[in-house]
Amino acid sequence: MPPDADQTPPGPQVLEWTGGAGSPIEEAVLALARAWTNSQFYPSDHTMVTGQLAQAEATLSQLLIGGGELSIKQVDGDLVHVDQRLFQSRPAPAGFVGALSRRRAECVTFTRGLSTHELLVLCELLCTDVEELEDQGGLKQALVDSGCRHVTVDDLAVAVGGAGRGEGGGGGGFSGMTLTGLYRSAMNVVRDTIHAVRVGRQISVASTEAIVDELVTRVIHDRSAAISLACLKGHDEYTFAHCVHTALLSLALGEAMGLDEEELRQLGVAAMLHDVGKVFVPVEVIRKPGKLSDDEWQVMCRHPVDGAAVLLEYGELPVIAPAVALEHHMRVDLGGYPKPRAPRELCLVSMIVPLADVYDALTTYRPYRPPMLPGEAAAEMANTGANGQFEPRFLSWFCDMLGAYPPGTCLELDTGQCGVVCRSSPADEPRPDVCIVVEQDGSRPPEPYEVSLQEQRSGGRYRRSVARTIRPEERSIDPAETLEKWLRRPCDAPDGSRAAA
Repeated sequence: MPPDADQTPPGPQVLEWTGGAGSPIEEAVLALARAWTNSQFYPSDHTMVTGQLAQAEATLSQLLIGGGELSIKQVDGDLVHVDQRLFQSRPAPAGFVGALSRRRAECVTFTRGLSTHELLVLCELLCTDVEELEDQGGLKQALVDSGCRHVTVDDLAVAVGGAGRGEGGGGGGFSGMTLTGLYRSAMNVVRDTIHAVRVGRQISVASTEAIVDELVTRVIHDRSAAISLACLKGHDEYTFAHCVHTALLSLALGEAMGLDEEELRQLGVAAMLHDVGKVFVPVEVIRKPGKLSDDEWQVMCRHPVDGAAVLLEYGELPVIAPAVALEHHMRVDLGGYPKPRAPRELCLVSMIVPLADVYDALTTYRPYRPPMLPGEAAAEMANTGANGQFEPRFLSWFCDMLGAYPPGTCLELDTGQCGVVCRSSPADEPRPDVCIVVEQDGSRPPEPYEVSLQEQRSGGRYRRSVARTIRPEERSIDPAETLEKWLRRPCDAPDGSRAAA
């Protein structure tokens, strides 16, 4: 029977947000995450993709009836809507969140009028290589160029003003961050720097100095945790991550060598900018899986000279920055490249940065080879690098700093437990701290937890010892994911307060 003439048809139901499991906003995020995952394996018109996109669009559109827009932000690795954290009672889609973070989509906003096509474009762009996306102006610009009017993204990195150094001796807005938040901000600074050089804009020296100031503070406070940050690997953002990792490892070595804070700041800035010349090397050359041709090799060998030329334009940079950019592929015996026209002595920092540079490169996946295990990379450098490649004393100090089991090493203990080294120990006392991820019975704890192999029983015997080093795939362990969770734990901040997880 038709409704009475004066009866008003019911309007669409408005879905209210709740923070518990099964809330509409969480379901929308999960559906979008599944669509993103499926789009990497199926065509865009496959039901495995379109079905999830339709579910995400329907839920988001219902939520948008009650307001003009809906924003989801990333705060220290958590998804937050308004002031409430999502996924408190069930796991967040970590891969999808990581894809957003790596592309600086730290705030995603949906507005009324959203379509499944716009969500598909977002998913496809999140599958695009990070550096290729940066060449297009970043995810934000790519969405605009694709005609998306109802999906926007923003970077929530703290803006740095003035000279970048506050009265308190550093920070520039970064001092309140957790280590993982600081790491992401450092990645953003490097991205902005490389993009600025690529398009011919001025780089922000103040931003680089501010982030390095805070990295110096953290390295002095907890060198081992800073080294562990350099284990957070990402295949699709190698150039950005490599600059940050090289800075972290260089600062850790400089601190272990006894450099003072100002020397560490200069070292950190130089290390962060050492590879800026690679923006002039074609992507296909950098990522070529096979051997470079003679012409391609000549192009690659230009990047130290090009990087030094860029940095020489900035008089406010430490004078060692262009020198390190020029010399970071020179060997101590003056082999390597570029070839100097006359005998020269490398500056001290140019003998520190290459150690960090090579170690990070060896332990990171590249198109032409798989990554080495941390211990394998240290051994390789110790065995081959002392013959004119590295300064022998610096190489020895670097290997001692990493310890017998460098951070990121996967170990099986004599208890049957397996874990990832989170804090190294001296090479002559191979008892590091380990994040346990697999128990004796094969089960996995809800969160990795830290144990010290220095811990003893009442009789003086150690409670746990190393049985053997294992490859991560043996027990399906992701060292980077494990260390990121460990680094996000509550810990003592440099000022003595408790940092937020």
